[in-house]
Amino acid sequence: MKPAKFHLSKYNSQTLLFVQFISLAALSFQFAWWFILLTACCFLWQISQLTQLSSQGKIPPFFLKLLIIGVGCIGLTIGANTAGLLLTMVQLLAFTYLMKPFEIRQRRDLYQVVLLGLLLLACSLIFYQSIAFTLIVFVLMALNISVLVRYFDRESRFIKSFRLSGKLIAQSLPLAIVLFVFFPKLPPFWQVPLAKTATTGLSDSVTIGDIANLALSNELAFRVEFETKPLQYHDLYWRTLVLEHFDGSHWRRTLNSSLGNHLYKNSLPIRSQPESLVEKNKVLSYQVYIEASFQHWLPALDLATIAGLAQTSTIYPLKDFTLYRKRKVTQTTRYHVKSILESQLAVNATKTELMVNTVIPDHSNPQLTAYAHELRETYLDDRQLINHVLSKFNQENYHYTLRPPALENNSLDQFYFETKAGFCEHYASSFTYLMRAVGIPSRLVLGYLGGELNESGNYYNIYQRDAHAWSEVWLAGQGWVRIDPTASVNPQRVEQGLSEQLLREQQSLNNHLFDFDGVASSTFFQYFRSQIDMIDHQWTKWVIGYSQDKQISLLKRLFNKEYQLKSGIVICLTLTGVFILLWFVNKKRKNQADQPIWCKQYQQVLVYLMKKGIEKPKGMHLSDFNNLINEKHKEIAPAFNAFITQFIKLQYENLSTEARELAIQNLAINLKTFKHCCKQYSVRFKPKTD
Repeated sequence: MKPAKFHLSKYNSQTLLFVQFISLAALSFQFAWWFILLTACCFLWQISQLTQLSSQGKIPPFFLKLLIIGVGCIGLTIGANTAGLLLTMVQLLAFTYLMKPFEIRQRRDLYQVVLLGLLLLACSLIFYQSIAFTLIVFVLMALNISVLVRYFDRESRFIKSFRLSGKLIAQSLPLAIVLFVFFPKLPPFWQVPLAKTATTGLSDSVTIGDIANLALSNELAFRVEFETKPLQYHDLYWRTLVLEHFDGSHWRRTLNSSLGNHLYKNSLPIRSQPESLVEKNKVLSYQVYIEASFQHWLPALDLATIAGLAQTSTIYPLKDFTLYRKRKVTQTTRYHVKSILESQLAVNATKTELMVNTVIPDHSNPQLTAYAHELRETYLDDRQLINHVLSKFNQENYHYTLRPPALENNSLDQFYFETKAGFCEHYASSFTYLMRAVGIPSRLVLGYLGGELNESGNYYNIYQRDAHAWSEVWLAGQGWVRIDPTASVNPQRVEQGLSEQLLREQQSLNNHLFDFDGVASSTFFQYFRSQIDMIDHQWTKWVIGYSQDKQISLLKRLFNKEYQLKSGIVICLTLTGVFILLWFVNKKRKNQADQPIWCKQYQQVLVYLMKKGIEKPKGMHLSDFNNLINEKHKEIAPAFNAFITQFIKLQYENLSTEARELAIQNLAINLKTFKHCCKQYSVRFKPKTD
């Protein structure tokens, strides 16, 4: 017997097209421009076919499919070097998902489209892992499943299919949660290739104006949870990068601070620090949750060491007292740090080691170089010379701004003697250059300053706008000492953050179409924002950051030493319970399926009456209950009598096939009439039983 021809209705084709569109939109920010253009062309072709035909879309001719496939393959091949292996494979999966509907000829093709959509949504969680995006993925998964539900139940509306799909996903969540918590987190059998995604935040090369541009971003950089009382704002100098090489326009890292010399040198580890520092509670322990930056650098306070044993093999302290991660930060990552704020850094550094920090390029900024010679002739003491330069920033007409005048060839001479307007990197660069010119070893440090305290969750949010640059000078007997010229120019930036004037500049430079400044500053909005942010942080902490170490620690607290055996028992009991529940549900549905349609409709009427306050007493004959309705609720009695008459005929009379079909149709009509009467008549009477 020849199988029935597969047919996808026009409505289902439109539903599939809609679900495809929003599923691909979830990853649109990762796609190349040519892929987005190709996707738009494919969707426009399908829309044009669906508007012309009364059934499913027409399959395009072979040459057209061959052309689209050729363009897609060429684009993937050319863009592979730029996008990287991971993103190329994801785009290949998305391209397959885009092309598969063009050849739906059998039911299995529809299954494959839905499966590809679910797999693509799972891949999207590689790039975005916030709780908001995860909820969006769950909704999109329900929409993909609803395509299948709608195909098998063509009479149901799309909302009903979507509700059923969401119910199926919700029913699977308890099992998923148990497996997530108790199932052993095994190390991966392979490494997921890194995506060649643009880096965010600070980089290992900075030009005058880079940090001012970064200050326009409100993107979250990292969160910090202190185990003790949080610090004051001006103590939160999050050291990230040390730049020691200056070529006249750019500051860069040098090989001396590379991974090859990763151990701290000429500095005391935390366990060897003087006990006086420990007595003053200067040893800080805190957790950092850094967002994906696609870089190796990790922010921390001075002097920082990694506390977690599992992380010491992947995170290294460098010679310049910064932290370096072996693999780039491609997703939200947690690491545990211990720091001492008053630790002396490299007190015993030799002249050879400091030589790189006194080099200035030849014929670069001659005015600053000449001015440095004058200062050295006037001030023989290094500390007095430093204080004089800082006083000059404070007393003369220097201006702290996000909109500094453009400098020719990033000239520090022009900034220091002419424009006198700049952001933190302007002042830190000129100060560092001036110190080198007078013979004081100095270097530029990049990081973040301060943070926004979320009082509800007792943690700090540090944003990209908090990016900051300062200087370090080496003084005999003290080692590397932090000098922040910004504190002399704009003390409020160091004590409290961006001033109102800088915030206004930031808002005007961002060119927002709508001004939400009044709304954003309201108490209700700030409270609502802090609560949402706290939920997102808890999601990051307990779900995204649920590592193998955390799992073992949790299971040991729950089950002591026998945590492996007991967690296995929990998984087995949960699976057994799920199978038993599914068996009962399936049995109940099977029993309901065995009932005739008129019995199911009769049960609907009884349930409907119960919602209105009318309950059929147990043991009461149907005719007696009909009389009760006629006596107490005359407004709905005619409709109820008509339904019961048809029901008795179907249930107790021996009807022919034609008569039974006609009675079933009449019963469905009487059911609608009955529900309509009940809506018009608000019944609140419940009959008393003997």
